[in-house]
Amino acid sequence: MKIKIIADSCGDLTNEAMEKYDIGMIPLNIELDKVLKDRVVITPEQYYDKINEHSLPVSSSPNFAHWKEAFDTNLQNGYDKVVVVTLSSKLSNTHDQAKVAARKFYPDDVKILDS
Repeated sequence: MKIKIIADSCGDLTNEAMEKYDIGMIPLNIELDKVLKDRVVITPEQYYDKINEHSLPVSSSPNFAHWKEAFDTNLQNGYDKVVVVTLSSKLSNTHDQAKVAARKFYPDDVKILDS
């Protein structure tokens, strides 16, 4: 059985670790002057530089559609199951969005873990 592990960008995994262990990443959104995908459009280093230039940014979780797309992509490309580790549900609705998408579309194939 082939299992895909996915984390949200708040897991702060290095690109090297994600590549070495084949871990996928779903970015949270960061709003500074505009909405930026964490670790896709803006690096952690750029994020910290921007904090010094601006007030604290606002973030938002990946929505239901982003999670469904990630599940579709991995389950249709050779993975039998997907395990997702999200930012704590006490800090963000990222976990809830992932859980809703998993339950609706892949209740037997996707497991969501609340860090």
